[in-house]
Amino acid sequence: MIKTVLGVCLSFLIATGALYAEEEFMYGINTWGTRTGSIPDIKELGAKWHAPFLIWNHVEPDISQVDLPVDEVKKNPAMIDEYIATHDWTRFDDVINTLLSYRFKVFPVIGQCFTNTVPVHEGKPIIPHNPGEPVEWYDNPYGKELYPVGRDNFLGHLYLHIRAVVRRYKSEISYWMVDPELNQSALFRIFGGWKAGNGWADWDFITNLLITLRDGIKDEDASALVSLPFNVDIPAAVTLTYAESEFLSGGAEVLDWPDAIADLAQYMDIVGIDFFESQGNPDPDCYERLRGRIETAIEKAQGKPVIVTSIGVPSGPTALDWTESNQATYVAQAFDAAWDAGAKGFFYFEIKTPDQHSVTIYPFDVKVMNRARKVLNDAWTQTVREFKISMIKFIRWLIEQFERERPRLRDFDKEHPLLEHLKKNRSLLESFGIGRSLPALVKTIIYLTRHFFPVLETAEGYWGLVRPDGSHKPAFDALSERYIR
Repeated sequence: MIKTVLGVCLSFLIATGALYAEEEFMYGINTWGTRTGSIPDIKELGAKWHAPFLIWNHVEPDISQVDLPVDEVKKNPAMIDEYIATHDWTRFDDVINTLLSYRFKVFPVIGQCFTNTVPVHEGKPIIPHNPGEPVEWYDNPYGKELYPVGRDNFLGHLYLHIRAVVRRYKSEISYWMVDPELNQSALFRIFGGWKAGNGWADWDFITNLLITLRDGIKDEDASALVSLPFNVDIPAAVTLTYAESEFLSGGAEVLDWPDAIADLAQYMDIVGIDFFESQGNPDPDCYERLRGRIETAIEKAQGKPVIVTSIGVPSGPTALDWTESNQATYVAQAFDAAWDAGAKGFFYFEIKTPDQHSVTIYPFDVKVMNRARKVLNDAWTQTVREFKISMIKFIRWLIEQFERERPRLRDFDKEHPLLEHLKKNRSLLESFGIGRSLPALVKTIIYLTRHFFPVLETAEGYWGLVRPDGSHKPAFDALSERYIR
């Protein structure tokens, strides 16, 4: 009863913007999964909040029955206790108990719906795609073995999991982040294959999924506070070009990130933004870029507080212009921008990473990276038409470069699920002036998806503020100065 009353008071304070006085600023760190080995480093950094990713399939690796709409869970609440009793909570318990023993305030990330975080059925990750509906290439561009359970059943399994997580930990945890960067789910089917299924192309489904996550939390703990981290790294011209393209998305329903915040803020207590622009833009002078996005988020957040829920800056590989010095400058400017813009928290992503990568980075990749960065950065000031022209020029250039330098690279002649789709859309390609280069285009796309995207992702091995040998990078000191000031 006391907790409920306090929760109502907290909700009122949030609505009036009074909860987060400067002394309540969230100095935080977040880490992937349930690793706990670097927690002493996080304490030394000065972080007071920790946002671990509590990954769905770490508790529920597989589902035995497919049919499970949300209403069935609500009608049979005993299912929640049964779920808790029949699943292994060791990994979640270990990280939460360790964090609490170090007196961190815990703000877990739950309900991630990536294809590598959801449970499987018959050995295949479940996806929000209705059985019997055709799976187009953009629903599953990487040709993965997946199990369509239908949208309603997907939401039901997610709701049950969320209810169980919150019921187990609500006596210790009152803040929850949910499925990060949900606003760009449709685009994530293409870039990285992180999500799959046509549900992600439907804005109504995305809205319902957020409501399901929120309800799963608040049905267990009415006083809990919910945050959705928004992706704010993709320019409007890119998002809208993708959404308008039947060829790329099948006509996905996507909103530019400011409009997405304005539309979805009503369903949460705290608006989060994820800022990983450094992956495509190594320029460490990021102050104005991040400050502008936070100010826009605050404007669109319907009076809800805004926090930087995750930001990662790589210190390598140096071949792609990521360095420890640039990382330190970037981190310092990013925190200062968040503080000055009026954000109420700052969570840095990852304290320690291996500082290595397994993908070979060729000189050709560096050339493509530099050209791609220019295309992306120019898109922030372009119209959709201007961006389309820029992209066509980039594709033509890339085909020419790839055909010229391909012998220096490994073999990319393997079959690709996009091939048949491209053949069916030859007239569209010809309208872009690239239809006659279909074989070269296919090889180029295979290069992008199977090699260049992994090259781009090499940055993820260098997010850490602590080197593998335990020594601190300059960025650790830069952030620590701000966390303990």
